[in-house]
Amino acid sequence: MDQLGYYQSFLSPEEWSWVQPTSSAAVRILARGLLRRLLAHYLKTDPHTLCFEYGIHGKPRLKGGGLQFNVSHSHEKIVMIFSKDHAVGVDVEYVKRKAAYLAIAKRFFSQKEAAYLSALSSAALPGAFFKIWTLKEAYVKSTGEGVGAFRYFSVDIEDKDLRIQASSVLSSPCFLSQFVLDKDYQVAYTCQTAERVQVCAFNKF
Repeated sequence: MDQLGYYQSFLSPEEWSWVQPTSSAAVRILARGLLRRLLAHYLKTDPHTLCFEYGIHGKPRLKGGGLQFNVSHSHEKIVMIFSKDHAVGVDVEYVKRKAAYLAIAKRFFSQKEAAYLSALSSAALPGAFFKIWTLKEAYVKSTGEGVGAFRYFSVDIEDKDLRIQASSVLSSPCFLSQFVLDKDYQVAYTCQTAERVQVCAFNKF
């Protein structure tokens, strides 16, 4: 059995129906299958027995509780984060992807962030955009909110101590961090705790 077939074998019929029609089906199959394999490893159970439920904005969680986790994939990369005690979120974006950065920022980001990006040179804009996007995406994935919540808080990527500048709508304390993966991918992750998070392991598959 090839790698794709191996991970596909872990998927439930419901999961298979989600990934089959999409153009990124192979990456989605690998992401979902690998998630099941790693959760099963940490929980010492069979990947096939895991059952998920979903929040209002589609965030998956284990039925009956257990490990907190989150998954993101973009282009050829899949990133996952796991925690025993706190809600977590992660986002990865392929930075070579072209987009209408300012139009997206004006539509979804806070006014402060949109103004910041508008003042940048065309060369600096893409990198700054993806830094902000991944931090915001990771944060709302940890809280269970959707992209519609982006406008209610800001992140300052020039501040070495990354933190959420939020309205009363979103005020959960959290730890934020980001890094570049293999030069072409921007990654951000967040954990719903005011304490600094110690990453125990970072593995490439």
